[in-house]
Amino acid sequence: MKINEFDKNEIMTIYTDIVSDTFGAGYILGVDDSCLLLKSIDCVGEPDGLILYRTQEIVKMERATLYCKKLQKLIRIKNSVFLDYNIPQRDYIDWLLNESLNNNRILFLQLLQSQQCDLIGFVTKVHAGKCVISQIDNNGQIDGECVFKIEDISSIKIDSRENKAFELLRKTL
Repeated sequence: MKINEFDKNEIMTIYTDIVSDTFGAGYILGVDDSCLLLKSIDCVGEPDGLILYRTQEIVKMERATLYCKKLQKLIRIKNSVFLDYNIPQRDYIDWLLNESLNNNRILFLQLLQSQQCDLIGFVTKVHAGKCVISQIDNNGQIDGECVFKIEDISSIKIDSRENKAFELLRKTL
């Protein structure tokens, strides 16, 4: 089944690594030529930002599972309210990088061939297919810069609870 055939009003789980059985859950906001954008839901049915996945990295997608139904029930019980995003029709990676660049918003980035969060920080420059991230440590302090190819991004997380915690820490410095 093609990704764009899934109902955008249905909770999905997205897997990028079968071995570790880690996944993201949420509503599909959009699919472009190379990426899927997910409005993320945490394990207690509350909004947890956006996650971008490279479609080539997705190994399986599930819907209508007991877990998805549990999340839907929790959302109803809690009356969870999700942010509305004015997303473009295409180029989700560029949009997220520019959101970070223009608004000093913290991103969590995972690079291809990696199964962990490789970079935490905010974008300081995007040019010629490369991106510069001002990295931050666990206390919100700047910890150098990293340059990488945009094509090497496998996932991006923005506006999650964890992202917001880092943004609060940055404000106290």
